[in-house]
Amino acid sequence: MLCLVIGLLALLCYRSKLPAGSDAPGSHAAAAGRRPRLVVEISGAVARPGVYCFFHEADWAAVIRAAGGLKKKACMPRDMLTTVPLNGSMLAIGAAPASSRVTQMDPAKRFLYFVPFGINRASAEELLLVPGIGETTARAIVSYRQRQGGFARLESLLDVPGIGRHTFEKMKDHLTL
Repeated sequence: MLCLVIGLLALLCYRSKLPAGSDAPGSHAAAAGRRPRLVVEISGAVARPGVYCFFHEADWAAVIRAAGGLKKKACMPRDMLTTVPLNGSMLAIGAAPASSRVTQMDPAKRFLYFVPFGINRASAEELLLVPGIGETTARAIVSYRQRQGGFARLESLLDVPGIGRHTFEKMKDHLTL
């Protein structure tokens, strides 16, 4: 229950304080029923750290431009600028050589920004954020995935004990392969 309250508060804050220059899910494009193609977070040595949403393909250079550019102390490999980030990635830009790194955004943020969880990679804790998935179902999904070597299609979730058509319909938009 506490996680739900925290999530709702974060969603309210998110919808009222969008990063400058972003097309976030609360914007006019999302209101028209479109979800962003790419949601990434940038932190560290940039002018405006935060979460940025794109409705088109973008590389890290475009994300840095949206975040107001690099600070003078930033140290980032040039080849990283042309790399296209994965949806839900986080780039932390450091001030020392080799200190910049790419990881995943926090699972709660990925959920709030409508970034689907990969059923072949998500932990049981991440799966708990998805509507229709409780502790027992999350453990069953992870167990099934380990026994079967992963899911070939999203509909394979219907083979997991405890997941019926109704539950699958609630969760499918929050998951991907």
